[in-house]
Amino acid sequence: MSGGEIDVSGVRIVLLNWQGFDTTSTCVESLRSCGYGDDLVIIVDNGSPDGSGPRLREKFPNITYVQNDNNDGFARGCNLGIRQALAETAEFILLLNNDCEVTPGFLEAMVRCARSHDKVGLVSGKLYLLQPGSDDRIWYAGAQRRTFRGGVGLRGHLAPDPGEFDVEEPTEGCTGAMMLIPREVLERVGLLPEEYFFGMEEWDYSEQVRRAGYTLWYCPDAVVYHRSDGSHDNLSPKFVYCGHRNSLIYQSRYLNRAKYEAWLRVYAAYVKWYSPRRLGYDADTMDMFRKAWRAALRDHRARKDHWVTAEDLEAFDQEYQGARGR
Repeated sequence: MSGGEIDVSGVRIVLLNWQGFDTTSTCVESLRSCGYGDDLVIIVDNGSPDGSGPRLREKFPNITYVQNDNNDGFARGCNLGIRQALAETAEFILLLNNDCEVTPGFLEAMVRCARSHDKVGLVSGKLYLLQPGSDDRIWYAGAQRRTFRGGVGLRGHLAPDPGEFDVEEPTEGCTGAMMLIPREVLERVGLLPEEYFFGMEEWDYSEQVRRAGYTLWYCPDAVVYHRSDGSHDNLSPKFVYCGHRNSLIYQSRYLNRAKYEAWLRVYAAYVKWYSPRRLGYDADTMDMFRKAWRAALRDHRARKDHWVTAEDLEAFDQEYQGARGR
C-alpha cells in the first residue's frame, strides 16, 4: 500500500511484457519509487522470444509472474493477468502499459474516483507522452465521439497541455494503457474482447461497459507518462493491416447491417482516394496502405469469428513482401 488515505492494497496492476526487459523494469521501478509494493504487481510475459520474461521473473522475484507460451496480442495477454488478479480476490484491476512511468498518488486518485461516483465502470487518468522534447504533450486526456474508423477520438492528443482537461468527468472511452476496472465489472461484463490482436479492444470494451449501464470516468489527478508505440512501428505493413482488421471488427459489431455496408463503401473510397491527400504518405506507403486494406477485408470476410492472430499479421507481411520481390 502506498501512502495517503486511500487504501490501494486491493488493487492488482497488470503489466504485459513482450521483448521489453528494460522497459518493463523501468515501469516496475517507477511503481516502487512511488511507494507501490511488488505485491500489487502482476507481470504477464506474452511469449517473448528474447528471454525477457524469465529475466524479469529473476529480477523481481516478489512479483507475481504469469508466462504465456505465445504472443497472443494485447487483450488475450492482459486477460491472463486479469484472471490471476481475480484469483487473488482483487477489488480493482489496473491495466498499465509497461512503457509507462507513474507519478506519486496516481493509483490513489483512480481508486478515489472509482469510489466517489455511482456505477463506475472504468477509470483512466491523464497520460503525457514520454519522449524527449515532448513538453508535457498529451497522449490521453479523456475521449469524445466515435470516429470514422471506429472507436473514439482522443482529446488534445499529441498537443501541448492547454490546461483545460483538469476536470474529473465522464468520458466516452478509457484507454487500455491505464485502465482501472472494478471487479464487479469484470464479473458482469467479462474480460477484454479477444478478437483484436492489438488496438481497438479498449474502445470496444468501453462500449460494452457503457451498454451494461456503467459510466466511464477521466481522472486528471492520476498522472502517468507514456512512451507509446514502443512495441511496434505504426507504418509497418502488418500493423497497418491489423488496424484495418480492427476497424472491420468494431464497425461490424456496432453498426447495423445497412449502416455497416454503407460504411464499407465509404471507407473503401477513403482508402483509395481521400487518404493519399489527408495522410501525406509517399507512393510506396500508400500502395502498402491500400493492399493492407484489401487483404484485411478479404480475411475479415473469410474468418467467421473475426479473430486476428499473430499468424494473420505475419502471413500478410510475407504476402506483401513477396509481392514486392523481397
